[in-house]
Amino acid sequence: GFLGGLFLDLLSSGPLGLNTLALVLMTYLASLTEGQFWRSHVLLPLAAALLGGLGFHALTLAGLAAAGHAVNWGQALVGVTLPSVLLDMLAIVPVYQVLRGLQTVVFPAPVKR
Repeated sequence: GFLGGLFLDLLSSGPLGLNTLALVLMTYLASLTEGQFWRSHVLLPLAAALLGGLGFHALTLAGLAAAGHAVNWGQALVGVTLPSVLLDMLAIVPVYQVLRGLQTVVFPAPVKR
């Protein structure tokens, strides 16, 4: 979250650190589940992608507004947040399958005797 946010900050015209702060905060909130998303049903990671994307964009837009930038909330939510969250939810399905398979390789189920 930190490096991704830093690169976003370097490429954006917004306040330096805003994307970093938003991504680190959302990463921290996701880490509170201790990685249990990958052991669950596919709908839970979809919900996490939805809530994480909405949270990141809400924090970023609020930070821009607090920094004095003019924010058109309706246009930002419909034109940027909605497509971004839908793309995140679409991308999480193959990522979920790959990471779930990787989890079974790295952490195999204990053998019962």
